[in-house]
Parts: sequence; structure tokens; C-alpha cells
Amino acid sequence: MMAILQAPLDPLTVYSVFFQFAKEHGAVTVSRALQESFSSNPKNPTTSFVAAELLRNGLQCEQAMPHYFNAINAGMQQPQFMANALFCMQELCLWASHNQAYSKLHERVLNATIEGGNTIFQSPHQALFFDVDNQAVLDAAHAACSTIENEGQKPTAIPDFKFTSIPKVTDQLHIGVFTTDFGPTAVGSAVQYVFQHFRDSRITVFDDTAKKNARAQAWAGVRDSSKISISGTTEWQAASAINRAQVHVLLDMVGHAQGSRLGLSKLKPAKINVFWLAHASTTGADWMHYALVDKIAVPPEYSHTFHERLILHPSSYHVLSHAERQLNPHSSYSEALDTKRTRFGMPPSGLLLANFGRLSRISHDVFEAWMRVMSKFDSSTLWLSARPKTGVVNLRKFANGKIRGGGDRIIGTEKHPESDHIAIKSAADIALDTWVHSMHSTAGDALWAGVPTVSRPGERMVSRVPASMMSDLGCTQTLSRNSMDYEEILLALAKDRSKRMAIRRCLEKKAEAGTLFDPKYWAGATQRSFKMALEARAMHVVVANRKMN
Repeated sequence: MMAILQAPLDPLTVYSVFFQFAKEHGAVTVSRALQESFSSNPKNPTTSFVAAELLRNGLQCEQAMPHYFNAINAGMQQPQFMANALFCMQELCLWASHNQAYSKLHERVLNATIEGGNTIFQSPHQALFFDVDNQAVLDAAHAACSTIENEGQKPTAIPDFKFTSIPKVTDQLHIGVFTTDFGPTAVGSAVQYVFQHFRDSRITVFDDTAKKNARAQAWAGVRDSSKISISGTTEWQAASAINRAQVHVLLDMVGHAQGSRLGLSKLKPAKINVFWLAHASTTGADWMHYALVDKIAVPPEYSHTFHERLILHPSSYHVLSHAERQLNPHSSYSEALDTKRTRFGMPPSGLLLANFGRLSRISHDVFEAWMRVMSKFDSSTLWLSARPKTGVVNLRKFANGKIRGGGDRIIGTEKHPESDHIAIKSAADIALDTWVHSMHSTAGDALWAGVPTVSRPGERMVSRVPASMMSDLGCTQTLSRNSMDYEEILLALAKDRSKRMAIRRCLEKKAEAGTLFDPKYWAGATQRSFKMALEARAMHVVVANRKMN
């Protein structure tokens, strides 16, 4: 291993060797080799490159950054490497404490993306966190799909895939759900009570959840006999299991997000492939027949940014199970606000602004807008999720000099218990959405908790999810047209408590009576859409808005 690090090889080639070796022999052996190399030559850029990429791949961005800086300072200029370094800086909000270094790297990466004609983002999901246009995201998706290989040649023991006939409208539909979120995650919790309402369908979950303890959270209506683990299988083995089950629709809930297995659907083991939910963008895959979206998340004029044909759901595509999960914030409205905040460790008085999403979604420009509004209200506090903690530290440093009291007016909290998190979030006065990559499931939490949510939908789907939810509810007063409008709406709400309370009442009323938090309605419309898609595979599908009783 030491010889490879010292050899005059392309760093990407060296990284590939180490990555494969780590998969086969464990990270400890690789770590020892890297440590030996650092001991003999601390400034070896190839060693820094490999260490940084391995740590980033293991979601250890904080540990990776010194290696990224070392390699870049030593002359590493590979565009993908710089894009990965930029992503780690975004994850840690390092634009706040290393603004000059971040700005230079950001400019180089985005210029290379625009001028080169091809994406430099290693992952299409990574590209969603940066302010690039829809074409750049589509290019990233195409590039990723072009690298997906079927694992070797088809084994001779596996027969050709066979399919049942396309079901008639009155027949039972068999839906296979591919997921890596069969557990207490944001996505897993959002859909926990959805599939029990597919009354005219049989559901089989093909589970690739890596952690066994995550499977403790069952999905209502999905029996143990209807769960098939494909963790550790090859694409051919997993596809064969799906085909043996005679699935009509393979619903991929992962796309290019972590745990992606698009190579599985490339083998076309079901009648049609449909993508939904986790990766709020196109997959760019020729073999993905449909994307399940809605007309607000992906307006018809943006349909060209999707490689798939579209299924336009009549409600928000992002279904939420809060009501059936018995997450009821409304009973806590009668509790005095100062008492509630004190009970949950929040400032008892003053304006409480909150963002419940990951810190990696906070960009420099939106944070500046928050600081400008907070500078007008000395008693205001910004409440963030402490994921990661280093990000909160960096944002506090940035706030010093921007607002009176500086970083002391920013609080970061850990993940709250499932039973309390909605009641806790209802203590916020205003939820602040991010611009480039908006809140998704956490926006649903804020709306269900009755918190006015200020959002700025852009052209990309990843920034339009709260707009989809609020349009479904019919409470769109806090949707802004641009950055200036966003700040004006936020300022007006901050000044006027009566406006905030009026929106709270609107959200409470519409949440209980509308379709956003109605999995039964969502499931009925989705079943109809899948049957339509099976019969009309060459066209987009628009589902009629028919309220199910």
C-alpha cells in the first residue's frame, strides 16, 4: 500500500485502489497505511487526497477538511476533488469561518461546471446543495448513470425475466418498494403509515437498510412476510428477487441519495420503474420510466429538466403521516408560550426564528438575510439543528459583528425525541426555509406544528418542496417570489404577532381538513396513477383531484 502512495499514479486511481481495499479488508488496514505515509512524508498530496476522500465517503467531513486543504495547497486541481472539498465545507458551514478560501473554491468549482459543459460533481445529490441550474443537475445525473454498470455478465443460472400481464383497472396491483429508509429516519417516518392505505394493491418492500436496529420501526400495513432484505446482494440477485415476486411497479425511494442502487432498476425486473421522494430531482436514467411529483414541485414548464416522464399527483407528492403518527401539537397551543419554551430549554421571551433542516443547506446569502432581520430585533434568537455541532460554532463566529450579541443569540439543539419533536417545534414563532436546497420533511413538521414558514421556491424541485406543501394546504401567504420578497415577508411577520397567529390558525384548520396530511387520499390517487402509467407508458400522467372517502 505504501508503494502505491509513493508511485507516480493519478490520485483518482490510487483512491480507487484504496477504496476497494477498504471494502474488502476493512478501514483499519487502510488507516495504518495512510498513517505510515504521513509519518514519512507529511506533505504528500496523494496521501492527503486519498485520506480526504475516504473520510468524506464515510461522512466524516470535519476530519477530512485538513487533508483537503493540504492537498489543494500542494497543487491538487482535479475538479471533482475540489467539488468534494467544497461540499465538505458546505456541510460544516466553513464559508462562515473560512470565507475567503470557500469563496475562491466555490468560484472555481461553479465556473468549471458552467464553462466545461459537463458537470464536475461526483454525485448528482451533491449538486443539489449548490446554486447551479437545472441543466447542470441533469448533466450530473446523466454522468452518474453512464457509470452504472451491471455487475459483470448475467449468470447463466438466472433465466430471462418474465412478467405477468398488465393488470386491468379492476385488478390488484403489485407494488415493489425499494428503500434504504425502513426505519426511524425522516423519510421512513414520513411514509410509516402510507402503505396500509393501498387497498387495491399488494405491497412488497425490498429493504436495503444497512443497520438492523433501524428495522425496529415497522411500516403499518406491511407484514413481515412482505419484507425482503436485499442488503448485501448483487444487482442481479436483487433484481431476480423482485422479478420472482412478479412486481408490476418498482417504486425507487432512493434515486441518487445515499444508498443508491439505480443499477437494480436498470435491469428492469418490473413492468415499470417509478422514482419518488428521497432525491428531489431527476435520476437522469433512461430506464426510469416515471418520476412521481406534482405540478407545484415540478411545474409543466420545467418538465424538460426531468429525463423521466412525470406523474403529476393531485396533492403534494410529499405525503406526510403526522396525523396517524399521533403527533398532535394543537393540544399544546393552550400552554403559555414562555412556559413551553422554558420547558424545552428555549429563551422564554422574544422572537424565536428557527430552521429545522441540516446546516449544509444554509448558504451565505440566506444567512445574511436572517442576520439583517435579526439586527432589527435585539430580543430575537435563531434556533438551529446542531447537525453537525461544528457548523453551529462556525455560524456563531459569523454572527459576531453582524448582530448585537453576536453568536450568543444562536442556539443549536440535538435531535428531539419522536414523541415531543412537533410540540417542541411549535414553540418557534417563524420557520426560516433555505433557498438553494429547501427543507423537506422538516418543512412538513413546521407546518403541522402550526409554525408560519417563509420559503423562496426557485426553478429546481429541490427548492420547491415547501411550496408544494403550502399550496396543497391553501396557506401560501409566506411564499416569496425572490430574495428581496423573502426578506420583506419575514420582516413583516417578525413585526406583527397578529399576522403570525392568523397563519397559525390557517395551518391548523387546513392541516386537519386538507390532503397534505391524509395518507389515505394520497395512496388512492397514487394507485390510480400507477395503473394509468402501466397503460400509457409513452405519456405524462395527470391524476384527477378526486377526494377519497
